[in-house]
Formats: sequence, structure tokens, C-alpha cells
Amino acid sequence: MYYFNRETPMERILRRVLLAGVLWVLILSGCNGDKVGNEISAAPASLDKSRNLAPVTSPATQGPVVDGINALGFHLMRDTGGNGVVAPFSASLSIARLEAGSNGDTKAALRALLQTDAAAMDLYAVLNELDLGINSRIGTASLGAQPSRGEAQAWAQARYGYLLSYFDTLVENFGLKPLRVDFDLAPDDQSQTVAGWATQASGLPTQVTTTKDTRFVLGDAIRLNASWAEPFDPALTETGTFQFIEFLTRTRVPFMNKSAILPQTSGDGFVALALPLQGSQQFLIVLPDAGRFHEVRTALTSVRLRQIAAALTPAQVNLALPKFTLDSTIPLELGVASVKGTADFSALDGTKELYVSSAAHHSQLSVTEAGLQAGSATLLALDDLRPETWTSNGFVGYASFSSNTEPYFWDTTIIVGRPFIFAVRDTITGAILFLGQLMNPTP
Repeated sequence: MYYFNRETPMERILRRVLLAGVLWVLILSGCNGDKVGNEISAAPASLDKSRNLAPVTSPATQGPVVDGINALGFHLMRDTGGNGVVAPFSASLSIARLEAGSNGDTKAALRALLQTDAAAMDLYAVLNELDLGINSRIGTASLGAQPSRGEAQAWAQARYGYLLSYFDTLVENFGLKPLRVDFDLAPDDQSQTVAGWATQASGLPTQVTTTKDTRFVLGDAIRLNASWAEPFDPALTETGTFQFIEFLTRTRVPFMNKSAILPQTSGDGFVALALPLQGSQQFLIVLPDAGRFHEVRTALTSVRLRQIAAALTPAQVNLALPKFTLDSTIPLELGVASVKGTADFSALDGTKELYVSSAAHHSQLSVTEAGLQAGSATLLALDDLRPETWTSNGFVGYASFSSNTEPYFWDTTIIVGRPFIFAVRDTITGAILFLGQLMNPTP
């Protein structure tokens, strides 16, 4: 790898021509701003690149990565005082794709967010395996004819250079081939293009701002529409009292009611139970005792949640659960990756001139008698510190990527009538798709 000093626009063009001889050169024509874009074509040596649909991993590697995903969820929720919901798995996929294009302190900062010591290839292989498996399982879930799926997309600036190794990583481990767009000539149009994709993929109204200096955008979205394994009977829904943390404050809201055998456990200061969903998912509720919400919430970590899930045992439960909808938009704090002149994404484009200019994470979750609907979109935009000036949309740069007895259950009554924490978990791997807390169910 060659390192260059800051140069004039003409010197930068000459330097890129030299890099093109070392990497692989391909010609990108410009594209109109009102187009969604075209997949960047691979050079001949990269035509055989495709997603690895059978990644080889081990439980010893997968476990820590899943713990890291879940820990990211608690990290994102750390400053939430009211209602809130995040999508740890989707956010982890986005950050990992970004991390693959970073070096130095930037890579270390992004790895710290992912909270894993796994080697890069092990991390990407585990995420690939998780993504393929979870998508296959949630694909069997639906609610009101609405499907469930996860999607990803990337958008790359025409006439800008990208390293072969980075795009190979995206293709092989995430099945992701960028679309060619032109932020430089039509930034507003491309903002609409990216936001339109995110809205369609997540089911949430989504906005993003790109500028003429934007060079690359990563998007990830998940939409989960899943029926309860045993739906609530709407005829049993009735108004009940939800007590806020402030003991003198309460509200009246609709509570769904059912009597069923459900996984349940209890611990110091809380009771927990899980409602099974289609697609091998579960809605896990951790309900702190009255007056102990903050204590339980503070002590709850990804490891503690895994322990609670492992302790769940079937019990006859009379359950009352409020109907609710949550919506959250939070900025992703990526540390040095967002600092101009310091961020290092040289594994993406061979320079240290890209930085994260926008990082947004939007999630929504709704619980009704029929099931659960949730969606999330994560968008990461990278801008150029020293943008080139292009006078047409047709000039070229380079880009490349190539048991037999019946158990007896005692009846337990659980009224979820005060603030609680919840997680939508994949029961096969333990990965958390959505994590949140309900402090006030009033719309």
C-alpha cells in the first residue's frame, strides 16, 4: 500500500491512476440522480464473487459475538429515560460493515462498540451465519399478510475509487453489492432514493440527508411481523391501570388478557416471562418489582438477560399486558469514526479522507392481540474531507470489488401494570432483534 501526502486535485487524479494499476481498474459511467442506481460491475477477476451461503463457525466463536450484539443494544439504551426501542442486530450488522473498511484507531473504536475480540474473518463469518439463519426463520412469520425480512443496501458515488478487498468482504459475508449513484450532482435526489429504500424495507417513515460530498452510504433494515403462538382474545381486552414510576401518577389503558402455560421465572426484584412468536422468536418481558425499576434496569446486561432466558420454565400464567406502540430515533455515536481529519477508512478507499457524517438508527415496535410488529432502519453516510470537483457525470475514476409425564403447574398471575424492559430474541441463537423499555403506554 502506498501512502501519499495531501495533493492538488491534479496530483490526486494522477495518484488514483497509479493506484488503479496496483488494484483493479474499472470504468464507472455517471448515473442520473432520479435513478435508484445500478450495481457496480465487477472486474473480470471478481465475477465469481458471491455470498458465502454456508459459513463455517463454532459455538465458541458465535457465543461472544451474540453477547456483543446484545451488549450493543444495552449500550444504545443506556441514556434512555423514557420509552425507547432499538434494534441491536441490525445496528451491529451496519457497524460491522463499516468496521470492515476502517483501520487504526477507527477500527478499534468500532470494534469496541461491537464488543467482541473475534478475529475479523471470524466476526464476519458469524454475522453472515446469524443473518442467513435469522432471515430464514423470520421469513416464516407474518401478521395480517405483512411479511418479515431483513434487507441491506449500499450506495457508492460514481467516479470515486474503492478498494477491491472491501467490496469483496461486503459481497462474500453480507451479500451486499453497492448501487452506483451520484451524490455530487444530485444530493437531494439521492437522499430521497436512500430514504425511500429505508422506508420500504423497514416499514417506517425514514429521512436521511446526503450532500454533494457524500461518497458512500450503508443501509440496513429489518421488518418483523409475527403472530403470537397463541394470540390474545380481543374480547378479553379491558381497560386497566398502568402505574408510573412516580407512585402518584397512573393512567388507564387497554390490557390484553390470557391464561396460558408460558415460560416464566423470577429473581431479585423482578419477574420475567416470555411470549412465543412465529419464526422461532420470543417476546421476553422483565418486570421489576414496584419501586425497583432503576435498580433492576441498571443491573440488567446482555449476560444477565441470557441467564434470565436460560432460567425460564413453563408455568400456568394469568397474564395482563398493555397494548402499546413505541417509536425511537437515536444517533449512533461512533467516536473517532465521525471526526474529520482523524477517521481512518483507508481499508475502504485507500485514503484517510472519509468520515461518518451521519449515523441514524430509527426503530418502532407495536404489540396487539394478534402479535408483534416491529421495524428498524440504520443509515450510515460517509463524506469526503477533501472532495474533488467534477464537471460532468461521465468522467471516469476507478472502483472495484470484486418427558412422558404431565407436569403440574401452579397458577401465577402477572399484571404488567408498571414500567418494564423487553427483548425480542431469536430463540435459536439468543441474538436480540429488538430491545426496549416501556415507561408509559399512553399514545
